[in-house]
Amino acid sequence: MDDIWGHTVVRTGFSCTIALSGEIDMSVREAVLEVLLAEINRAGTTIATVDLAAVDFLDSSGLEALVKARQAADAVGCRMTVAGAKGAAMRVLEISDLLPFLTSGETAP
Repeated sequence: MDDIWGHTVVRTGFSCTIALSGEIDMSVREAVLEVLLAEINRAGTTIATVDLAAVDFLDSSGLEALVKARQAADAVGCRMTVAGAKGAAMRVLEISDLLPFLTSGETAP
């Protein structure tokens, strides 16, 4: 049931913003990760911002996709950050203690 989520990508030079929307849960985790990895691994991409402003629900599977994407970005020298989270998505990021890692853009130790 992929219609519970959506995404748009806006590219400007070597930067991209991937705006996710809807419910990011275990039923769409692989599809979300596929979208994120495709943009991160696109030739020349140096900055990727994942916009969660329109995400209504985020579970641990969605968090896993974001963390894996961030790790992949670090591996290829792309600066990936998460932005715009609010409501339930922000609470999940805060409770999981992943907010600093996903919003900093700095390479993990």
